[in-house]
Amino acid sequence: MKPKLFFKRNSSTILTVLGCAGVVATAVLSAKAAPKAKRLLANAELEKGEELTVLEKTETVALTYLPVILTGSATIFCICGAQILNQHQQASIGTNANLRAVDVMMSNRGQNGNSDVVAAINRLGKKLSNMGNTYNSIDGVTYDESSSVSNAIQTLTRAVVVEGRR
Repeated sequence: MKPKLFFKRNSSTILTVLGCAGVVATAVLSAKAAPKAKRLLANAELEKGEELTVLEKTETVALTYLPVILTGSATIFCICGAQILNQHQQASIGTNANLRAVDVMMSNRGQNGNSDVVAAINRLGKKLSNMGNTYNSIDGVTYDESSSVSNAIQTLTRAVVVEGRR
């Protein structure tokens, strides 16, 4: 399988796996960054000699938590992307199922649509075989056995009755 086709067919699964891995990676990175951030905040407060403002605290630990923020954002993207792709795939599956149902219905109609014609030919064949004379009469029109119409009717009857054609 070509790589492009593989990724296209499995993109939802790939994004789900990456999302799961991202959750774990975010937790691990956060656990590693927290002690380092505490040390940085303590050192910054010692240097300033008073408590830091919220802005100063944010500036102090921003670079420490940047990998956590980026990994968490990528994880959210993967989870949302997988969900969107799943919705598209489900919609596609529903559409394909509807198309198959219509196809089956049309096929069934096509198969059963000729049954009245076949039944009429069978009835005609029975009527013709029960006739003892050399004349065929259909809807008030009489054909003798040597006419081409009579030959065509006999051929059709033989095809349906003897050969089992439809």
